[in-house]
Amino acid sequence: MHHRYLAPILLTASLLPGAMHATPFAAGLPGQIEGAADGVLTPGPQLTGAGNAVSGNVAVTHARLTDVQFTAIGASLTLDDRLELSAAQPNLGAGSSDDARQNVFAARLRLAGSARAPLRPAASVGVSHRRQRDFGLEDRIGIAPERRNDWDATLSAGGGYRLGPSQAVLVHATARYTRANAGGLFGFGNAEHDHHRVQLEGAVHTSLTSRLSISGEYRENRHQPATDPGDPWWSAYAGYGVNEDVHLALGWQDLGRLGGKPRQNGPFIALRGRY
Repeated sequence: MHHRYLAPILLTASLLPGAMHATPFAAGLPGQIEGAADGVLTPGPQLTGAGNAVSGNVAVTHARLTDVQFTAIGASLTLDDRLELSAAQPNLGAGSSDDARQNVFAARLRLAGSARAPLRPAASVGVSHRRQRDFGLEDRIGIAPERRNDWDATLSAGGGYRLGPSQAVLVHATARYTRANAGGLFGFGNAEHDHHRVQLEGAVHTSLTSRLSISGEYRENRHQPATDPGDPWWSAYAGYGVNEDVHLALGWQDLGRLGGKPRQNGPFIALRGRY
């Protein structure tokens, strides 16, 4: 089927009466590349899952960038909509010895809000342990290979406003205390900036129907290897709720200049399922 017919078909299906509960973001949002919820590049304050006693989330994102591919897989488990435990593996490369891989293990604690009411004000705090698994980029990008493990801390807050029966705007922001280079794909710290500092992230999600939404995200990225300028990351995408537990997103992702290469951007697909 030609791609020009996809958007009208999805929009028509999303408007069918009784197709899904007439509430904004009924199928949630994509899974974040580092295992958390409510975004692709940056997490929202809500936890993954559906607000049950035990619930979870699995997600995969794949982007075809200018010179390389970016793939992330992750899973999470949420207990009583209060504590979220997650693991993820972002990977940048083309399946060779120059690939940059990372393992991320994280925990988040909900301070306010609930997954059952995504538009109400919400807040959460989190901490993650990161292990960089690069195999061939050290000499080319000038990272300090002796620091392959580090930690991040995050504080996320946000809320939404209902515009109609199934229309709403959801906004959230995150302050990340980190010294990760390119999100940790290129190690942690360098000779010029070998300390943690606060980086800001944020997203705006607009629900057009109970199934269909559009989103934009921004992630500051000041910590980079000495040879890179520290470009921010951003993404723009449309999301479609196949049902209340399965979410598909298609869009454009930009990770800036990485590893001495030109700007790395291109289309991506993200699939998320919750249980």
